[in-house]
Amino acid sequence: MNIMELKEITKKFPGVVALNNVNFIVEAGEILALVGENGAGKSTLMQIISGRYANGSYDAEIYINGKKQIFKTTKCSEKSGIAMIYQELNAHLDMNVAKNVFMGDWIINSYGKIQWQSMHKQTNEFLSRLGINIDTNKKLRKLTNAEQQMVSICHALRKNPQILIMDEPTSTLPKKEVDILFNVICKLKNEGITIILITHKMDEVFTLCDRLTILRNGETVSSHKISEIKLNEVVTKMVGRSLSAIYPKKEVAIGDEILRVENLTIKHPFTNSKNIVENISFVLHQSEILALEGLVGSGRTEILNAIYGKGKIVSGKIFINGKEVVHKTSKDAIEKNIERIYA
Repeated sequence: MNIMELKEITKKFPGVVALNNVNFIVEAGEILALVGENGAGKSTLMQIISGRYANGSYDAEIYINGKKQIFKTTKCSEKSGIAMIYQELNAHLDMNVAKNVFMGDWIINSYGKIQWQSMHKQTNEFLSRLGINIDTNKKLRKLTNAEQQMVSICHALRKNPQILIMDEPTSTLPKKEVDILFNVICKLKNEGITIILITHKMDEVFTLCDRLTILRNGETVSSHKISEIKLNEVVTKMVGRSLSAIYPKKEVAIGDEILRVENLTIKHPFTNSKNIVENISFVLHQSEILALEGLVGSGRTEILNAIYGKGKIVSGKIFINGKEVVHKTSKDAIEKNIERIYA
């Protein structure tokens, strides 16, 4: 049975058709993957479903449990049983867990007094429902990324949704925490909650999901049961052409050294009493792709910031084309032909 159906969705921005007659069906109780390249229209589609784009700013018919809906605001979407968890954490890091779970809807008695004890009690009940143990008095800043995700899920569950939309929920999680999140997603499915999962990670699609819908260039390509399609077919439909390999290897002559980092030590961005990386060294050559790997919080971003003139370097040296450089600002790095693209 269809729990959600969107018919002929068209959304235009100045000079751009973001969605062109998209049809989108979600079946009750399933985990549906929404996949496509960047710019395929996934986020725009979810903004419509969540009510962030108001009715009238697009052409479409939206049905929930067979009843036509008009979403003028996000509250309208929530009242129809939809909750969305965004890729960017929508929370207050310096507030505790219970306050974040009830953010925007604190429990207040008839005298106008906030019922903190009741909020903490209900928050504990939500966490227990997910099989998670977190101190509800703890500030979000003190939690792991996975625990912060759990708080966001509890915030969504408080609204008693039928449909939960999760936008790239594992993008910042290490493997161990991904497994925790997967267990929670499966628990929610077993409770009868329908889940739409937006992800670029095909292993997640084939591990968790029942079906997938593919978007390309703002149009619906096709929908499939996971058991009836293979990875290479999904990739081909996403990009619109056959690929002999997902990441074809190109042989390129590696040139001279252009960047060298020696014994770099960098202050922690939030705690001045400690360093986030110590004595890091590596070399980059011309025409080379160098991968900088590590878990969230391991210091990858801080290393790049330091090279780009935005880090708190304690000691160490940076060389460009064999010459030592000191980048006090990002402008200094740009003048040395270094550019940074942020995720």
